[in-house]
This record gives sequence, structure tokens and C-alpha cells, in this order.
Amino acid sequence: MSEKGFKQLSILVLGLVIGVTVFFAFQATRVQLDYNFEEFFPADDEESAFFYDFRQEFESDNDFLLVSIQRENGVFHTAFLKDVHRVTEKLKSLENVKDVQSITHISEQFMYPGGVVSSINYWSQSDEELKKDSSRIFKNSELVNTLIAEDAKSLVIFIRHDDYLSKAKGEQLVHEVSSILNEFYFEKTRTAGRTAGQIFYIDTMLGEMTKYVSLSLVLIVIILFLAFRSAWGILVPQLVIISSMIWIVGYMGWVEEPINILLVILPSIMFVVGMSDVIHLVSKYIDLLREGTSKFEAIKIAFREIGMATLLTSVTTSIGFFSLAFVNVIPIKVFGWYTGLGVLFAFILTFSTLPFLFYYTKTPRVVRKKKKNYWSPLMRMAFLFTLRNRKWLPWFSLAFIAFFAFGISKIVSNNFILDDIRENVEMKQNFNFFDDHYGGVRPFELAVSLKDSSATFWDVAHLKELEKVEVFLEKEYGVNIRLSLVQVVQVLHRSHHEGNPSYFRIPDSKKELRKYKRALRIANQGQLLSNVLDSAQTMTRISGTIPDWGNLKTKEQNEKFF
Repeated sequence: MSEKGFKQLSILVLGLVIGVTVFFAFQATRVQLDYNFEEFFPADDEESAFFYDFRQEFESDNDFLLVSIQRENGVFHTAFLKDVHRVTEKLKSLENVKDVQSITHISEQFMYPGGVVSSINYWSQSDEELKKDSSRIFKNSELVNTLIAEDAKSLVIFIRHDDYLSKAKGEQLVHEVSSILNEFYFEKTRTAGRTAGQIFYIDTMLGEMTKYVSLSLVLIVIILFLAFRSAWGILVPQLVIISSMIWIVGYMGWVEEPINILLVILPSIMFVVGMSDVIHLVSKYIDLLREGTSKFEAIKIAFREIGMATLLTSVTTSIGFFSLAFVNVIPIKVFGWYTGLGVLFAFILTFSTLPFLFYYTKTPRVVRKKKKNYWSPLMRMAFLFTLRNRKWLPWFSLAFIAFFAFGISKIVSNNFILDDIRENVEMKQNFNFFDDHYGGVRPFELAVSLKDSSATFWDVAHLKELEKVEVFLEKEYGVNIRLSLVQVVQVLHRSHHEGNPSYFRIPDSKKELRKYKRALRIANQGQLLSNVLDSAQTMTRISGTIPDWGNLKTKEQNEKFF
């Protein structure tokens, strides 16, 4: 190509690149951050499909906030409980809140022959009755470690909010809850739940991505300065590297693909890949100038000699990332697709802009003095060593590979929800507190179905078997059961016997069981019943929480149970 044709082409290409970069820069402002662990469930998987169907049948198990309020001298103090009562009332009025429960707002029901129903509030609002209130609360096991800690030094306000709140609505809710709590002078308050964790993670992701990008820029400046020792060698390559990042992030905004947990490191990867392409081309260009080649000829030779090699490198690298599309986990697929695309964007930008920037910018000052070549002697020594030891080197390599393969086999996966958060971070301390005092925040759901489709769970024998299962889950597994058909029937049975704790069990009488069934069908228009039993009455749920033990212990507990 003649120099005149090169100039004409440069105007067209640079204009196009600038236009596309401006477009993607605008689209980059639309990129959202996504924090959804459910996307890590395998796609087109039988168990994942069952999970989604189960949730559709009942309700989401993770759309709640737990607010703990502590008092070191004990929560049974009238002024303290009055403040908790006022907080609960304020929380009930918030937008997107479905229900709020605390020991100041719930009562114990009593049912008598003839359909007479009465109730007594767990908190009587009287100083003289505090001891009786305490005794009545702690004799009902379903409240302990659910709404009040076993040591009575803290209590919990349970907030059930609308399902799948957006980040904006979640932030609004958490902010409003925090504002209400700040109106009172409690010793210590803690908030945990999916919504609070989601906001924390998204904010952390945004902060860390900003930090990574800033550190990458600083590192690039240092490396380019050490490599080229000139302002030209720093500014021109950075233009391409930053543009590469704008292209891929802008493209994600254009196609409305949010940045998930894995894609937080995408900008850093783009800096590394872009740097590699740029340094190869710039180094060759400067070497040619050092040899006395004219600027235009140096540009053509560098493009021709480096272009094909870098193209092959970029294509093979992107293919490696694209291969992640075969993984049956959506965030990993998305990571592989957009990172591979980013590698190709970096190559396109490097070889569509740098040659023209070389041409229109001032020729960099180069040192023509011949320097000693340090690499050739080292490479010659390595080659001769390989020739002399060619018989045993393959065996050494095999042994080396076998050793590290054995090491790979010893890697175990033991992930925690907040595994990557430091212990001194308040959010992790809050979650740890609920693990220690309230059975955790991590949802536990067990679906139980009858093999005989003609039978239902409204059978004494079936419910007693379920009762045994729940005893094992609570005593051996470590589940803090919050809602189940068995628990609902147990509470009703106790209510029909004047609140006697010994009747907190499944009744022996079919007649009593039929009576409780009728009561549940009427209560809240059957809403409570539909939360624990499907319409066919052949599948029920046991819903609760467990501490964040990690995968290994959870797997061990599952093996014991099943």
C-alpha cells in the first residue's frame, strides 16, 4: 500500500473506531451489576428444575430480613420491649413489606370446645408480668432461637418482604429499616438476609472493580515507562488498552448483560491481554526504527510480521475462553463468552489503530547504540542442556506432571456464602451472629412426597413419621425449623389443650386431626396451609435455616440424613 492510500485508509478507520468507542462509552454507563447465586445452579438440570417448580408451588425461601436487637442485661425489660414494639409497628408500614413478626406482636392462641377461641399476647406490656411473659415464651420451643435467643440477651424482628426485590427497592428497604433503628438507642442492632447481603456484595463488587481498574492502570504506566522510557510509549499504548475495556463493557451494556460475580475481574484481564498485543507491536516498531528503517516502512513491516502471530495468539486465547460455553453453569458461560470476545476486541483495536497512531504521532526517540544481547547465550545453554539430557527429560516431565496431578486430586471444595469476606467486616460479623444464636440465615428446604398418589398427608401415621424426620433435623442435622406442616399441627394441638407444652406433638386421634385440617383451611383463607402443603396434599415442605457451615459439612449432614 502506498503512503497516500495509507493516509486515506487511516482517516476512515480512525473515524470508525472513534465513533464505535464513543457509542460503547455511552452504553457502558448502562451496565448493571448482578448478584444472584441461583444463576450458578446448572442449567437444564433435573434438580434445578425441581427447585424452581418447588418454589413456584410454595414461595421463595430467601426473601426476608432478620433484625437482631441486643440488650446485654436481658431483653425482658419494659422500656426496651416498648421500643421494640414501636420499631415493629414502623416496619409494618414500609413499602414492599408483607409481614413483620416479633415477640411483642404475636400471641398464643387457645381453642376450647364449642369453637371458642382466645389469645394471650406473649408480651403483656406490664412490669409485674415480665417473668410470666418470659416463662410463657420459653416454654414454646418454636420461638426460641427463632424470635428470641436462648440466652435472652437479644431478640429478632422477622421481616418478610416482596419476592425478588430489585437492587433499588432492596436498597430502599434496607435504608428505611436502618433509619428506623437509628431513631432508638439500642445497644447493638444487626441486620442480615439475602437483600442485605446482595446490596453489600454489589457495592463491594463495584468498589473492588474500581480498585482493580485503578491498580491496573498504575501498573500499566509503570511497565510501559520501564519498557519505552518516554511519554509516547506510555500514552499511545494506553489509549488502545483503555479503548479495549470500553468496547467490551460497552458491548455488555448494549446487549443488556449485567456484570456478574465472575466478570468483576474482566477489566483486569482486558488490561493484561491488551498490554500483550500492544507491547508486541510497539516493540517491533521501535526495533525497526532502531535499525534505521523509515517510519512508514517500519509500520508496514511491524504490522505484517507481528500481525499474524498476534492474531493466532488472540484466536487461540479466545477459543480457550469460548470453551467455557460448554460448562452447564450460566455465569461461567457468560464469563467465557465475554472474556473471549474482549480478547478479540483488544486485537482488533490494537491493529486497527496503533499503526495509524504511529504514523500521525511524533517518531519516538530511539537509542541506536547496539546493546549486548542477553537472551541468545541463555537460550543456547538451555538448548544444549536439552540435547545432552534428552533421554531422561521426558521421564522427569512425566513424574513432574504426575506429582501435580496428585496435588490436584487433593483439592477440596468447601465454599461458604461469605467465604471471601474478612472477619472484621460488619456484614460477616452480623451473619456469624445469626449463625451462633438463631440457627443461621442460609435457607434449608426439604420437600417430602408420598409414593402413593392416592394418599394424603392428612393421616396420623404419615404425620408422625414426618415428626420423627423433624426431630432428626433439629437434633442431629442442626436445622432451625421455621415452618412446616408438622409444626403447624403441633401448635394447633397445643392450643386445643390450654397451651400445655406436652401437647406440642402430632395428635393420636384422627378426629382431632380432621378438626385441625378444617381450621387450617379456614385460617387466612387457607394461605398458611398452602405454604406447607401442595394442592394435591401429597407433597409438603420443611422450611428452616442452617448456619453457613460450608459445603463439606453440609454434604456430611446430607449423607447422614439420606
